[in-house]
Amino acid sequence: MSVDITTTATVSFGNLNGRLNDVERRVLAKYGKRFLGQIRDSWDGWVYKGRPKNAPRNVSFKAWKQMIDSREGGRPALILSNQARDWRTKSRAYVAYVHRAGSTMPEWPIVWADVRAQLLQPMAVDLAAEIAKNLMQKRPPTVIRKGGTNDSVVATKDVI
Repeated sequence: MSVDITTTATVSFGNLNGRLNDVERRVLAKYGKRFLGQIRDSWDGWVYKGRPKNAPRNVSFKAWKQMIDSREGGRPALILSNQARDWRTKSRAYVAYVHRAGSTMPEWPIVWADVRAQLLQPMAVDLAAEIAKNLMQKRPPTVIRKGGTNDSVVATKDVI
């Protein structure tokens, strides 16, 4: 089982004629750290009821990661993922099942809705402002590597 979530913030930058430059990527990196920080702040206080004492703790907490994708022709993307493996079955869909005691709803959509509401709009504004400042500068060349397929299962994948 996998869960894929795509959230888009559509901001028209016009034709950038290339990928994001380093200063613009730093805006995404700064917000990526903020997104991860807020997710991790919310991703605590778990009760490990019913788990063996030797079972690992904070597995899904530690697994939150970010990646920036700013290829030419595509939209700049900040990708947040959690590929934590279930400690019993070793499947990567672990985070899809993590929920608070007394609730059957997974925790990640609740946390994501809160973080998205706080940070998505400011990130879009700051990124648009930085792109506007650098609009007349030459963009970095794009090198796209030809690679094999990636068959890993992603538990959550948020593209902003």
